[in-house]
Amino acid sequence: MDKQQQQTWKDKLEEVRGFNKPTLAVTEETAVETVSEQHELDEIEELLKKEFDEQAEIQEENLESLEEKRDRLQAELNQVEKELAEETQSVEKSIEKLTERNMLGRLAKSLRLNEQGKQKMFNYFEKGEIK
Repeated sequence: MDKQQQQTWKDKLEEVRGFNKPTLAVTEETAVETVSEQHELDEIEELLKKEFDEQAEIQEENLESLEEKRDRLQAELNQVEKELAEETQSVEKSIEKLTERNMLGRLAKSLRLNEQGKQKMFNYFEKGEIK
């Protein structure tokens, strides 16, 4: 190796070694930055914790309100089913009454009853009495 290449090599080595030496100013800034970063991280962590706690409370409230709505809807559904059953029974009774009156009308016609006689027969089957 010639002298110039040897010098270049040594210069480069010194340059690389110089990059590895930390300075005090950088260390102090790093300590200040570390404290600042830690403070910011603590603030972020506190905000996240607060937000998640609020979300958990909101979810609990939503769950309670959903349970209340479910119970209310179940009660309404039971009421509708009850009314539907009553209405079905009412319709069945009405059909039975109409069928009965139709049969009584045919009987009255075959017996050749007048209006007064028909009415007496209807009253007897409806109320169980003859007037």
